[in-house]
Amino acid sequence: MSAICIGGVCVPYTAVLPLLALALRWLATQLAALGVLPGFVAKKLGIETTETSTVTSPASESSPSGLGESQGAQTKIIEGDAASVKEIDTVEGWNAELSSSSQGERPVVAKFTASWCKPCKAIDPFYRDLATRYEASFVKIDVDEMDEVAAECKVAMMPTFVVFRGNERKGSISGANEDRLERLIQEHCPRKVRT
Repeated sequence: MSAICIGGVCVPYTAVLPLLALALRWLATQLAALGVLPGFVAKKLGIETTETSTVTSPASESSPSGLGESQGAQTKIIEGDAASVKEIDTVEGWNAELSSSSQGERPVVAKFTASWCKPCKAIDPFYRDLATRYEASFVKIDVDEMDEVAAECKVAMMPTFVVFRGNERKGSISGANEDRLERLIQEHCPRKVRT
């Protein structure tokens, strides 16, 4: 087998490109943290360049999903260019989101994800971009933290995207397919009007 040997370390030729890719990704992550990496490059590489803040959402009077009483909820808002994606981490927050959807007829687009899921991270910039283009409440739910909500929504794989209007499930897809995801959103959510 052919290899490149440097000092006491030999690396097969077949491993050079993957190692180079890892090194370049690490470098891109460092440049993104400094704010030097252009946004479109970070988006293509799936590198997070957003800030997060914590807000308290209003509690709903009843529990639309049947998972318990709402008492106020902590949610993180992930800032995008012109819209935001809420990170729901309590059952109460989820119930409040569904409740506000049924009152205002604004759909909720839920992304069921996991911190260890690479396809979930890869499609995240596209999901945030959709939040800037469509009239809906875009949320992220970590299935490891919110397993009861994931079970209720019949999530079997990640990422899974589900569109709700109130308590009614309107459509869903599984997998990190940008075309299928945008078709799902187009079918159930109106486009934002640009002024």
